[in-house]
Formats: sequence, C-alpha cells, structure tokens
Amino acid sequence: MPSEKPDVAMMTLVVGMFISLLICICTMGYFAYKITSVDYRYDIIREEYTRKIEMQNRDYELRYNRLFEQMSTFQFTTDKRMHLLEEQLQQYRSEKK
Repeated sequence: MPSEKPDVAMMTLVVGMFISLLICICTMGYFAYKITSVDYRYDIIREEYTRKIEMQNRDYELRYNRLFEQMSTFQFTTDKRMHLLEEQLQQYRSEKK
C-alpha cells in the first residue's frame, strides 16, 4: 500500500500539468485568433477610409474644375466688357474731337 500514495501523487501532478497545458494552448489559440481578426478588421477599415478619401478627392477635383471653368467664363466676359468699354470710350473721344 505505501507504493500507491506516490503513484497517486504522480498521477495527480501529471493530470494537473495536462490540464494546465490545455489551458495554455487554448489561451494562445484565442490570442492568435484575436490578433488575426484584428488585422483583418484593420485592413477593412483602411480600405474603407482609402475609398472615402479617394471619393472626397474626386469631389474636390470636380468642384475645383467647375470653379476654374466659372472663373474662365467670368474672365472672358470681363475682358470682353472691358474691350467694348474701351471701344466705346474711343468712340466718345473721337466724337468730341
């Protein structure tokens, strides 16, 4: 009978180590899964923000082009008016002489 007690203690230690090893493996697996899922979420968020920035850049480019077009039109009409006013002024000057 005295030899059974060390065997029971040894078996208890082996079972305890086995259980603690399973807990460690499960913990490592959980953190490994969590890290890969966070990386995946990070990639999705990065792609979403990249898409939003590209859309905003396109929107600003369209606005810039429209504004440039309006300024060109305004510049043309202003130049034309100035030219017509100069012609009219020259006509008035020539009539006075």
